[in-house]
Amino acid sequence: MRQRACAAKVAAVLWIMAFALPGCALDGVANQVDAAADSTDKIDEMNRRLARLPRLEQVAAEYEAFAWRIAAAVEKVAPEMMWEEGQSVGKMACSGDLAESDGFVISTTMLVSSVPIPADKWSPASAAVQSVAAEFGLTTLTTRQDRPGSHDVMLSGHDGASVTFGSRKAALIATTTPCRLEDRRST
Repeated sequence: MRQRACAAKVAAVLWIMAFALPGCALDGVANQVDAAADSTDKIDEMNRRLARLPRLEQVAAEYEAFAWRIAAAVEKVAPEMMWEEGQSVGKMACSGDLAESDGFVISTTMLVSSVPIPADKWSPASAAVQSVAAEFGLTTLTTRQDRPGSHDVMLSGHDGASVTFGSRKAALIATTTPCRLEDRRST
């Protein structure tokens, strides 16, 4: 009798190990598979949304022209400004909500002036920049520095787009495109 009870317990333990515990492990695997599928679906949706928008190369050209429009608007307020092309940062992965997408942003060529914006012209110059930036949907103003002789502001919009405008010993205009997919068509 004792052997049968012991055998029954061993059989029960073996049954649990053979059938119940692997199910627990499979639940974990199933949850990981579900999470991966959800993540893949989310990425696919981001890429479908980006695919409906103009390609990165087109937007980069628009943002290069946008930077020069800003420079012209600042020159109307401060004619002594002489803008030249400076450093180009280049292409980077998207951030924020689109960080996992296949998209990129481009920080276009910076425009620099060796002449800072005069103190009495900073406010109207900044207003001119904000007016042009609003045409591109860049309306969220972040003032990073605002002291006499040292100004740095950023206007941002959706999908990572921004313009940085500043003046200290020199003046700077820098734009970053919104997140977009590259044009992968062969030429």
